[in-house]
Amino acid sequence: MWVASLEEECRFSGEDQRVLTDLASVAGGVLELARERDRSRRETQRYSKVISVLAHEFRNPLGPLENAIDALQVINEGREPLGEYLAVAQRQICHLKRLMDELQDASRLDHNKLAIAPVDTALNGALDDALAFVEERRLERHHTLSVSAPPEGIANLLSNAGRYTPQG
Repeated sequence: MWVASLEEECRFSGEDQRVLTDLASVAGGVLELARERDRSRRETQRYSKVISVLAHEFRNPLGPLENAIDALQVINEGREPLGEYLAVAQRQICHLKRLMDELQDASRLDHNKLAIAPVDTALNGALDDALAFVEERRLERHHTLSVSAPPEGIANLLSNAGRYTPQG
């Protein structure tokens, strides 16, 4: 910022110069902040695009895996514990697909291509996923688990319970 007076009788005092210097400094800071904000937005958009592409690519192999598990479930119907293992694998593939969808949705939100709308969800499915998530640790630690009314955050609760409950 450059400020000058061409008239001889209008010269700036030391205080005028200090105020103008401070003003120029503030203006320069604001311009730098605006440049950084724009750079940050561009970086966020690039990051979002990479996440979206990765989510799409990670989701692609899940379809054939899900189909193979479905086929194995039909072939091995009634054969336990194989059926239970396949059901766990099926739930985890569904969980991975939801995660990939959420990553893609997050990218769409960053680009203003998606709006959030609340939806109803089945608590039983979420409970089944949470129980499947902690089942291996529960068995490993010889815990007994009974569920009557699931509180909010059941997966985290069960995971912590499995981690911090003494063996047996």
